[in-house]
Amino acid sequence: MDRAAAFEKGRYRFNPAGQNHGSFEWSGRLVDAAPRDGHNVFVAVRVEGHPPVRYYGKQGKAVDLHHYNWDGAQRYTDDAYITLCVDRGSIRGELCSAQLHLTSPQKD
Repeated sequence: MDRAAAFEKGRYRFNPAGQNHGSFEWSGRLVDAAPRDGHNVFVAVRVEGHPPVRYYGKQGKAVDLHHYNWDGAQRYTDDAYITLCVDRGSIRGELCSAQLHLTSPQKD
């Protein structure tokens, strides 16, 4: 990725069972690092075999994000995948970073 997007001050944690749904909690600042290219940016987060959820920024700006992702059928989340992308439209498709796989230390 050509540094068209950035995710700064990223933090995450895997909440224990019984706290915030045992969720994967994450936060950070999503930055559109190429504001003149006309494209928006997003973070895609996927947990436990669910499809990814997209969290969009604002074109040409930086936004602070703080979200919780979880699988309601499990006591706690132990795997999460994060990808940073530029949404270039339906014809050109997304331009995405490599997927980051995070694993909870409480995983059995």
